[in-house]
Amino acid sequence: MTVQSHEKAKWNLRESKLLKTPTRPFNYAVIQIQSTNDNKSGMNHGDFIAFNSLFQTHVEKIFGTDKAILVNGNRHWRNICTADTSRDNRSVAEQKILVKITEAQSWGAQIIIVILTSKSGRDYSMVKRAGDLVVGVPTVCLQAKNSALRHHQRKDDFIANILLKVNMKLSNENANHTIQSLAVNSIRPKLLETRTLMVGLDVVSCQVST
Repeated sequence: MTVQSHEKAKWNLRESKLLKTPTRPFNYAVIQIQSTNDNKSGMNHGDFIAFNSLFQTHVEKIFGTDKAILVNGNRHWRNICTADTSRDNRSVAEQKILVKITEAQSWGAQIIIVILTSKSGRDYSMVKRAGDLVVGVPTVCLQAKNSALRHHQRKDDFIANILLKVNMKLSNENANHTIQSLAVNSIRPKLLETRTLMVGLDVVSCQVST
């Protein structure tokens, strides 16, 4: 059996197709949670410009022309877009993150890309709590060491991985699971006749980490 892709689907960077992409241009913000004492561990303004430039280029390839608008592009990266929580306890850090995500939403962001300087699950959980449970805006979390593209060996794959997550959060569907076989023409498994969330485990994937 082979998986049949929808004829109107968009090509992504890995020669697969996205069934649905956002139908309208979407607003996004990029913010950084600086939770380590080493200032060099995060993205600087140059990294931010480079990241956004490549992100916009691939949005046009995958989603279509002019489908993404950066709402904090004219704001100073260090003072406006970065929350420094490196010296804060959890409650203070959580409040700073909440303020920053609320601020990004006030700019009109429909999705927020959050750069994390720490691998600790603390920052990730606080971002998800603030975005999903309090403010109500979806977030995509990235590691700062990967987002600084000057150090990244697989830039295109990295951005493609991010866009798959963005597409899922904004359009709710990444793939067409209609199955085509020799016995019957296009069929849809009964499991997928209604809206279905599929969770799997791939133990051999070499997927680029975000």
